[in-house]
Amino acid sequence: PRPLREFIEIMGRLVNPKATLAFGQIPFNGVFLPERTFDATKLFEDTGFRPMVSFEEGIVRTLKWLKEREGLV
Repeated sequence: PRPLREFIEIMGRLVNPKATLAFGQIPFNGVFLPERTFDATKLFEDTGFRPMVSFEEGIVRTLKWLKEREGLV
């Protein structure tokens, strides 16, 4: 697990590096999820699925798929 901000910064950099991200517009509500929330063990046990790509690679692949679907590449 990483802070949500890091995921948003990664997506911003990959999707549109020129975009300005506006953090701090909404006050932090104090919600904290424990690390066990992100454990994928049960997913694997139930389905046999195990994530094999990084978050970054997943965003790159999804962006490519979206562009192909929309005929932008």
